[in-house]
Amino acid sequence: MAGFGTCLNFAFVTLFVTTAWVFLGRNLSFGTLSVAMYFPTVFALLFKFASGEFFEFVSQTFGTLSAPPTETYFSVATACLISVAITALTLCLCVALNLSMGWGKLAKRDVQDDQRSSEVKKSMSRREIWGFLRASGEEVGWRCFLLPCLVEMYSPADALAISGVIWGLYHVAIMILLTYRLKVDRQVTTVVIQCVSVFLNAYPHGWITMRSGYSVWPSAVMHFTWNVLNPWVLGSIYTHKPGLIIGDQWLINGEGLAGCIVIIPVAFMTMKDLAG
Repeated sequence: MAGFGTCLNFAFVTLFVTTAWVFLGRNLSFGTLSVAMYFPTVFALLFKFASGEFFEFVSQTFGTLSAPPTETYFSVATACLISVAITALTLCLCVALNLSMGWGKLAKRDVQDDQRSSEVKKSMSRREIWGFLRASGEEVGWRCFLLPCLVEMYSPADALAISGVIWGLYHVAIMILLTYRLKVDRQVTTVVIQCVSVFLNAYPHGWITMRSGYSVWPSAVMHFTWNVLNPWVLGSIYTHKPGLIIGDQWLINGEGLAGCIVIIPVAFMTMKDLAG
């Protein structure tokens, strides 16, 4: 049984090393800095190795459910499909909100856009495997190690909230660096709203992980699908490159204000489901 001290130690070490990595590597490319996405997995494995639970953790995290699907568990395959559906629905609602409120508008397409889209597709094709591994690198630590560690001492709702706060703080250092480097407008607003968005997204990520017996695959699929579709549709709040919908990233992005508004009811539904 993991104690709260273990949870906090893991969170502190991961946040400290990530912040140090971003500070020391502040002149590195965004792609190189994204190596930090592997840190949660590295430290989760180290902590489990130190506690003598390494092989059990690996088996539960990367295997399938040890028990058959019941009223409280989904199969891993079903959970992965639900993850994709939640991501797609969230982004569709963000688009609808942005267009209806006038926060964003459809980008005009031209020959240059088509050429850039072709280049992006080729680049995405080459990086898909690494993109999935980076997404998994976060999920193993936050959802498969930290979340069950917290659930041992708190209610699911409280555990999700605490893990969400930690996950949000994990993104603050890189957001501060990138907003400063890119000299974006509303730097503080962008950092704060992105942090809140990550906090709220911890609820569906944590919910699908808990409902699949703490398997990493559903949350990794959700994270990876989000990392691919959100920049394509709404742009990147990290690099500030536009997507199909253009506007201020702090406002229209899935990790901006629009995303926060859309994900709030999802967070409430996940808490209600776990409480029931």
